Amino acid sequence: MLFIVATPIGNPVDLSSHAREVLTSVDFILCEDTRRTKRLLADCGIMAPHLISCNAHNEQHRVERALEEIKSGKTAALVSDAGTPAVSDPGAIIVAEAHRRGISVTPVVGASAVSAAISVSGFSSPPYHFLGFPPRKKGKRRDWIIELSQLEGSSVLFEAGNRFGALISDLQELLPDREICLCRELTK
Repeated sequence: MLFIVATPIGNPVDLSSHAREVLTSVDFILCEDTRRTKRLLADCGIMAPHLISCNAHNEQHRVERALEEIKSGKTAALVSDAGTPAVSDPGAIIVAEAHRRGISVTPVVGASAVSAAISVSGFSSPPYHFLGFPPRKKGKRRDWIIELSQLEGSSVLFEAGNRFGALISDLQELLPDREICLCRELTK
């Protein structure tokens, strides 16, 4: 069985009791950054089982070994540094392959920046669209903004602090009449 475990986006004490139970009981944890996962586990008083790095750079290479271990009867958890794996974080490749191979995939939910943003925005919802992170390069980002402007309803997107100014500048220029709700560190 493969558990997809949402981890706190800020405060480690926000780790759910269900997530604690799963992370304590699995045979190994696939994690975006082993150092951050070790710190989270230590902060929560969890003895770390075997940790395997599984990030954007090596996920494709980890799939075979991890799923063979699960097929042999071991249990695993997949975590990202903060938030839910496979939602703008690594994990989609291994989850898709687990499904393809008939491996049970079980979510262990946690805090959601997406639903928190929708809840405080004051915009009518549904529908809303979660778009993840915009492209980094200016031309691709501007094309992306123009495409998203065609969507009905609210759009939720993420952006890193160091790229935030460029995104806001593009949004102001390309969508001058669009209402925007800016949220920062909602789940911290």
